[in-house]
Amino acid sequence: MDVSAAVNEEGVVSCVVVNISEEKEFEVELKDVESDVEVYEITGADVKAVNTKEKEGVWLKDRKWDGKGLFGFKKHSMTMLRWHTGKTISEVLTRHNGLLMR
Repeated sequence: MDVSAAVNEEGVVSCVVVNISEEKEFEVELKDVESDVEVYEITGADVKAVNTKEKEGVWLKDRKWDGKGLFGFKKHSMTMLRWHTGKTISEVLTRHNGLLMR
């Protein structure tokens, strides 16, 4: 799996996870998630799936997750999770002499 995440000024976390495995799904626990999570998932029946005029082999599914327990990343998928931390970034981080301090 490959993971990239960022937090915007309003405290919204955007976390993108790519599961490149053709065979294995992964379950993870996301700590300190205290709000509903928007989930956007791109996947298909297999890694060779394509979209054509006649058939949609790759699709986007969006849903909500309560942020509790384990979250499953489907095999050969890309998933974006978005949630609000409840704090703005300036409430969490303070800039001091060019260094980010908690």
